Amino acid sequence: MPSSLRGRLALFGVLAVLLIPIATSSLRGLTHILSCEERSDTPFSIDLTHSETPVLTSSQVIERQPPGSVKAQTPPGELCGGLTLDMHMTSRDADSAEVVLDITNGTELGWRGTVQLQLDDIAIPVDIGDIAPGATESDRVTLSLKGERRYDLEGSLLIGP
Repeated sequence: MPSSLRGRLALFGVLAVLLIPIATSSLRGLTHILSCEERSDTPFSIDLTHSETPVLTSSQVIERQPPGSVKAQTPPGELCGGLTLDMHMTSRDADSAEVVLDITNGTELGWRGTVQLQLDDIAIPVDIGDIAPGATESDRVTLSLKGERRYDLEGSLLIGP
């Protein structure tokens, strides 16, 4: 085998070895690198067992809302050093629920945020996008609910530069 071909094969082998970690890594649906991950204390339960419309409950303080919706108040504690996550949930019909996610940036730096919803065993990343200092960004997600059962929903704030 000519020496020039051996050199090229060796170079290709070194590059392939260096690219293995990149090829096998996963950002779990994220569009940014993580610098902070904190869980929100706003769990919801969606009960479809006793009613035609979903019954939404939360273990946090609940304000009276229009019929068919519930809003859990995020405690005054901040996540990731100055960000707050406020989750709202509304039931529109018998087989779906809408989750509204608001992230408020109380810091002097811009951040990129994602909320990872955990619906039972299913992880759902929701890209909120860039959050300017002092600004609030939000997104809405509609969950499709099937069968007569109870669902548990939790959220985690995933923040990166």
